[in-house]
Amino acid sequence: MLSSRTIVSYVARCVFSKHALSVARVQSTSAGAEAAKTAILRASLQHIPKLGWSVNTLKAGARAVGLELNEDHFPGREWDLVEYFEKKCNADLVRHMQQMRTEDEAS
Repeated sequence: MLSSRTIVSYVARCVFSKHALSVARVQSTSAGAEAAKTAILRASLQHIPKLGWSVNTLKAGARAVGLELNEDHFPGREWDLVEYFEKKCNADLVRHMQQMRTEDEAS
């Protein structure tokens, strides 16, 4: 059973890890749309302490990865950025918990 402290620790690592802050150069194509959203999110995270969850943060993240923000990326602007961040962290947490369960069952 995971403690809430373990979960909080994992989420904090997800948010502030170098991986989450790395900037990937991607092209905005239909095949690369998910990669573009992920790159914009990761680049945007470093601007949140100063700009908050705002359109300016979203624009700064897109600029950082060499993309022009358009409706295909985050149609709901900052609200969609927050939702996408939550979904990515939840998916990462589920994968981490499944891995821990597999490791526990193997030992």
